[in-house]
Amino acid sequence: MKPSSLEGSLPPCLRLAVFEGWRAWWHDRRGCDHNAESDRKLVFINVSPITKWLYTVDAGLVLPEANLSQCIWGAETDDTDTAEALWLEALEKLREVAYAEV
Repeated sequence: MKPSSLEGSLPPCLRLAVFEGWRAWWHDRRGCDHNAESDRKLVFINVSPITKWLYTVDAGLVLPEANLSQCIWGAETDDTDTAEALWLEALEKLREVAYAEV
């Protein structure tokens, strides 16, 4: 699947960047019912290698699944401004790791 086919199809609580077999993932639980019982902070961000593409029945999407034990960078926060800064940092980490493997 081409990453461009995901554009516009994600629920508003998710952000996703895919590059060279890696993904940066953002999950904003504010106003979201995914993992409602989780003890995580409101925004969870990570950079991980893609293990497979997984069809999610509830959302009707094909998303890159990752094994979080292989996560090379991650952060959680309850602060909106911090979350935006962390997302930019995650995108930079994604570029670094993807280019390092090329």
